[in-house]
Amino acid sequence: MSANMEYIAENISDIKERIRRAAAKSGRKETDITLVAVTKTVEPDRIIKAIEEGIVDLGENRVQELNEKY
Repeated sequence: MSANMEYIAENISDIKERIRRAAAKSGRKETDITLVAVTKTVEPDRIIKAIEEGIVDLGENRVQELNEKY
C-alpha cells in the first residue's frame, strides 16, 4: 500500500475513533452519527480507498465531477 493510501486508512480510523469517543461522551449511539466524506477535487483511487475503509456516504460538489468519478 502506498504511503498516501496508508495515510487515508489511518485518518479514517482516527476519525471513527473520535466519533466513538464523542458519541460515548454525549450519551449517544455511534450509529446516530453519520460520517460524510466530501470528494471535491479528490482522485478516484483515493475515493475507492476510502470506500474500502468503510466510508459509505459521499458528497460531491458538482454533478459533472460525480458523473466522471462514478
